Amino acid sequence: AGTVGISRRRVLTLGLPLWGSLDPQGRVALLGHELGHFVNGDVRRTLLTQPVYTTLPAVMHFLSPSRGSGSEGIVSWLGGWVWRVVAAALRWVVQVAWLTLLRLTQRDAQRAEYLADSMAATVGGSDAALRVLDVLQLDEAVLVELRRAARRKEAASVWPALAARAV
Repeated sequence: AGTVGISRRRVLTLGLPLWGSLDPQGRVALLGHELGHFVNGDVRRTLLTQPVYTTLPAVMHFLSPSRGSGSEGIVSWLGGWVWRVVAAALRWVVQVAWLTLLRLTQRDAQRAEYLADSMAATVGGSDAALRVLDVLQLDEAVLVELRRAARRKEAASVWPALAARAV
């Protein structure tokens, strides 16, 4: 759940494996949780903080070292070495900014998650909200089961049972 563009259009994107692994009541709880982020004033989705939340990790990734081809000349090697030193310094500055942002918004972000969880329990029921949280917490185990089912060409209607077994 997030907002995009200058007009701050609200967008909700759900992955098919997550959606397919939930029963109907779990889907209601999931929608309640995600839409709860819009109504509860999540600080991570404001006009000023959301771009920073998305930009800083992208910049850190860009500044991360990459493997060279290994067949470069001395000028390329020297240029690469200089770039790695400059990128390391820039990456450190960006990481400090990222950690500062996380530290400043941590309590509000935690509050937003609690309120979204409460919304999920309100609209979908406590049991369904707990099932959603279990699936989200154990996403890798659930995805392994769903991938196996996809390779066996099983119908998506068996996904909730497979997710429950993985949980």
